[in-house]
Amino acid sequence: MQTAKEIAQYIICVSDLVGAEPVTPLRLQKLLYFCQAVHLKRHNQPLFNEDFVRWDYGPVIKDIYNDYKKYERNVIDVERQLDSFNLTRDEESTVIDTLRAFNDDSTAKLVNITHDKSSPWNYGEANTIISKNSIKDMPMRKVLTTDQIVDSLEVDGYTDQNGYLILGAE
Repeated sequence: MQTAKEIAQYIICVSDLVGAEPVTPLRLQKLLYFCQAVHLKRHNQPLFNEDFVRWDYGPVIKDIYNDYKKYERNVIDVERQLDSFNLTRDEESTVIDTLRAFNDDSTAKLVNITHDKSSPWNYGEANTIISKNSIKDMPMRKVLTTDQIVDSLEVDGYTDQNGYLILGAE
């Protein structure tokens, strides 16, 4: 299992490689939230242990907010090289599938999705933790499989015999 910071840095690093919209601090929080939901649904375990709390603009991981708030509404600079990450295939697949699933959505739309009446963000007091179980149970209409993504994605990589997307290798 990774830390939220590791997954955040991976999202920032691979978003351009998979043709996703550049990542701002607000967008990063939404993508982390959706990645956590996708991973919980697929693998019945969290992608990272850190908790989301209910803030005005949706679910937030406080440490990630503090790490990237200096960027305000601007695109976050890539801080690492892709080969410096040590994610499992399941973790990579979760992030890439989530990025592709929400690629066509503006950050404002991602905010609206997290504020939807079916979202766990709506069911609790401000500044309280959103349970991983409620995130797992959240309706997700945009979860794609790796095979669907590879069919419509031009990346330097291939799909292995288990259906995992292997980036940067052949």
